[in-house]
Amino acid sequence: MNIEMYHRNTKMIAVGAAFLNIGLNFIFLPALGYITAAYTTLVGYIALFAVHYVIAEKLEKEDLYRKRFIFKAITSMVMATILLTILYQFITIRYVTLFLFLTIVIGKFKDEIYDTFRQIKRK
Repeated sequence: MNIEMYHRNTKMIAVGAAFLNIGLNFIFLPALGYITAAYTTLVGYIALFAVHYVIAEKLEKEDLYRKRFIFKAITSMVMATILLTILYQFITIRYVTLFLFLTIVIGKFKDEIYDTFRQIKRK
């Protein structure tokens, strides 16, 4: 988002994501209930992320982000969300699974996480 602010190119991105969220809520909320609001908000945020990502890549014309790390992180979080949703009724198993999942993910990505924090600290 800072790249778009620097280039003064922030036109209506968040507003578009908000309208997407409202539209999806309007369509799905009556039929599927209030839980749907969380999922439609997620879809809106994913759309917001995707648009910001594409615009930043086009404005800077260089590889700004480590795409593999972002893809792995998003995939890991989606898998964790699905698994923890399935285990929702089993609170002990759910939290043990969450702890194990986070331990594995942090262990596997520790170098990439450390590099990311080091890059942020430099800026």
